[in-house]
Amino acid sequence: MTLNCKLKNDNPCFGEDDKMKFGNMKKLVLICVAFVTTSLIGAGITIYPGGTLTFVRAFDTDVRLPSLFVVNVNESPMDYELKVVSSKLLSGYFPVPDVEWVILGSTELTIDPYDTVEIPIMINVPDDSVNFNRAWSFDVQVTQTPVKRERAGFAMLQLGAKSTWLLETKSVSDYIPKPSDEPMAVSPGIWFVDFEGEEETKGEIPIEFRNDSDVEHTYYFEVYNTPDYGDSIRGQKLDIIPMFAYADNWITDKSWVYPKPGRFLFFKKQAKVTLAPGESGTHHIVVDIPEEALGENVYETVVFIKPENNVKLGRFIRFVIK
Repeated sequence: MTLNCKLKNDNPCFGEDDKMKFGNMKKLVLICVAFVTTSLIGAGITIYPGGTLTFVRAFDTDVRLPSLFVVNVNESPMDYELKVVSSKLLSGYFPVPDVEWVILGSTELTIDPYDTVEIPIMINVPDDSVNFNRAWSFDVQVTQTPVKRERAGFAMLQLGAKSTWLLETKSVSDYIPKPSDEPMAVSPGIWFVDFEGEEETKGEIPIEFRNDSDVEHTYYFEVYNTPDYGDSIRGQKLDIIPMFAYADNWITDKSWVYPKPGRFLFFKKQAKVTLAPGESGTHHIVVDIPEEALGENVYETVVFIKPENNVKLGRFIRFVIK
């Protein structure tokens, strides 16, 4: 059975009650995850959030992100400079195309000893179809120096910390955004699967992707069934937070969601797709949830599409299953 239930601008596959539960799918523009990658408390600088991931679902193009807090843990006042910079390649996320889309409430400030200042953050992603089905990242970089009156006659010590933000933009079915500087594009960003009213809880879902690099690639597929899959950036594990399911409702068995294997005579082959530069391809993902496990539960997982199994150059598609 090929499943055709996916998010469309005019026909979300969940009912009205589900839209209330999951948010208005038609207006879903951006989600954001933030976590501190460097927090040098012992060295005299700290920023927050850190340790705990923060998460927001946004329903407009002008989005207020969770604030960043800068804490002066020193005995003297300190000057701070803040700026937005592109992140290096993370697993499944590419650098945000324009850091000027991110607006900080303050870029220069002085903080008294042991005081904390809240920095509001806004982001405005242009409502252009080229920005649909994207996953981006950026860093907020914070540097700290003693205030000018404290510097005279002394060597200036400058400390820094970074906070990394992960963004996912509007998911639109049956559409691959036009080529950009990113090495690949996918459609859709999120696949919604609804087995309600079906006689069986197994089906195949087509996903589409395009090689936007200038060389040929062979793409492989991998399913993740846990938000903490062991990848790391700057010494911290990278979590992909579920958008709609509860944290403990990632699929518990990878056999529930898997790429349809290839065939050679009677033998199964590893699923893969080879694409020339600019070429698009499709592949089917099999969803096979035990009926007794599904019930009223909502499950979520991500499927990575990886050129030459290099997750740093790949993209993922979310699957939300009920």
